[in-house]
Amino acid sequence: MTSASLRQCVLMVSVLHGIDVIPRDDGVCLPPSPSVASCGELFVPWFTIESVVREFSDVTDVHARKHLAHWFTTARGLGDLSPQEFLPHVTVMGMPHNAPAHPGSPWTHTEVLGGALHLGLGLRLLGHLSDDTSALTPELMAAIGHDPARAWDAGWTYLNAMGQLATDRHDRDPIGVLRPMGDCDVVSLLGSPLFRAGLARFHNVGMRAVAVPMRTRGWVDPNHLDSAFVQGAAAATDGPQRGFTTAMLVTADGVWGAKPSENLVDFALRDETQASSWIDQSRFRR
Repeated sequence: MTSASLRQCVLMVSVLHGIDVIPRDDGVCLPPSPSVASCGELFVPWFTIESVVREFSDVTDVHARKHLAHWFTTARGLGDLSPQEFLPHVTVMGMPHNAPAHPGSPWTHTEVLGGALHLGLGLRLLGHLSDDTSALTPELMAAIGHDPARAWDAGWTYLNAMGQLATDRHDRDPIGVLRPMGDCDVVSLLGSPLFRAGLARFHNVGMRAVAVPMRTRGWVDPNHLDSAFVQGAAAATDGPQRGFTTAMLVTADGVWGAKPSENLVDFALRDETQASSWIDQSRFRR
């Protein structure tokens, strides 16, 4: 990536996507939004722009341009918000440690015990700025000027509030499909100690086997814990929405990836009193 190609990308974004930018030697300025009287110019250094598009081999192609245009739009929109307006739109987001869409180690604030799940800041659904919960990277936080520590506290509070609601729902249907709660998907909910504890206490050993091959769905019943199902479902899911590619073992304290050789179906059926009422165990017993 050269300085010339980076500047060409910014120019193309401005012309083709209608985004106003003011170039400077050390970066670009995004002018104030006309509808927000109190906001000022938003400065974005060239090294920040380079980090935003570094995953693209050709920064002038259509995908890189769309990515940078969306980033500029999000940064300008979030920069228009006061801290009081911004914090309600923040959550804590979970990412499998090996996810294709992982934003990188600088984004990771907390590594859940077990190493399989990383937590960082996320942006909740916010009208035209975000139609899916997306990562709030350090570069974006630095550009918009909001306090990351306050954002984390607000996001952590929201995640655990949704975790408690998801736990209450799970208690009513302990073998039901795991689904998002609010703006927290299933992978992110596993980052909440409240939700993990709710899952783990169902099993008499304090550990629960779960399959979460996609961000929007998860399963705890033995029908879906087979490694072939988990791997196939994950492979069939688009990268940004992909969850864990193996079944996971969840306790109140952490999340661990299960080895493919582990018989999680047998593990899930050890408490026969709980299992016999809702599954034909002859399918899984020799």
